[in-house]
Amino acid sequence: APLCYRLSARLLRRGSGEAAAAEVEAAASAAGEATAGTTSKGHPAAAAAGSSDGAVEQQAEGGDGARLTLSPERLAQIGRLSEDLTCLTAELVNVPAFFVAFGNTSEPISVPHGDSERIAYFFVEAMDAELFRRRLQQHSPDAQLQVAALSLSQVIAAYSSEEARAAKVRDRFVLIPTMGAVTAATELMPELPPPDVLSAASGLVPIFHIPSLLAQSASGKQRRILFFRKADALNMFRNISLSQGDPEMPSEPERVLVSDLQTIAAAISRTGDSADDLVFAPSSAALRVHRGAAAQGRAPPTPEPSTAPGLGATADARGASLGFDDDEDDEEAEEEEALA
Repeated sequence: APLCYRLSARLLRRGSGEAAAAEVEAAASAAGEATAGTTSKGHPAAAAAGSSDGAVEQQAEGGDGARLTLSPERLAQIGRLSEDLTCLTAELVNVPAFFVAFGNTSEPISVPHGDSERIAYFFVEAMDAELFRRRLQQHSPDAQLQVAALSLSQVIAAYSSEEARAAKVRDRFVLIPTMGAVTAATELMPELPPPDVLSAASGLVPIFHIPSLLAQSASGKQRRILFFRKADALNMFRNISLSQGDPEMPSEPERVLVSDLQTIAAAISRTGDSADDLVFAPSSAALRVHRGAAAQGRAPPTPEPSTAPGLGATADARGASLGFDDDEDDEEAEEEEALA
């Protein structure tokens, strides 16, 4: 099925296919629990589908039993936090967000929450969206469903528009992380937050950062690079380290820090700081899907980044304010991070 990259007015309105769309949305709320058997071998996320009570579940592959269940109440809570992402709209233009659409529209499947809200599910990875589509298809075999994608900036802009805010039934969205990213985030946390506190371990989108890994713009400004996958951060560090040709250059970073997308956005909104010193690196797997569609003429090409990554001392001490907590002494940490 072709990928849709054009945001239409149907994103926030029902059209002539309302009855059929309602059937699919009901299936999204009533779909049975997902199991590891529905996944493609080797993919870090084993399942993403609606449960019998409208929850969304992510399960790790490999038999370790790692599982994340997002209840309807938690999804609604995350959906309300998504309003904070408006301050990052420009910075997230190159980040794809995948979803399941009805027919040939660019309208994501959404699930009612109470009488005044509807929640649309978006995914960091295309495979998770495809698994969700398959689960919905099992409950509505005749429905025309496809995996589509938009820039995350387009999604944020649509759901924060005046039209969306003024609607009687408020449309919101949640961006669902992979279980692999959640697992990597929990492993990096010195202490897990309480289960009732939203974090990168409980449904918010994990963001990974290596303090010494910076990008330099054409004007010479240093920008910190934020990753949706820990593996991408490590791979970039290793590649840059090898390219230096210095045998004393470390091949592994001193540490990788973790925060989450919503906490970063909330911190910027609260302080009024600019986000132009941040570069968000999309998942490499998501980017391959996006560029593959672009090569076939089904999506606009991904703009090339205007910054060049490299290793150096941290640009500033802003990391803690963005949720990248580090328990080491600040001065000692700065010395250890000076890799240049």
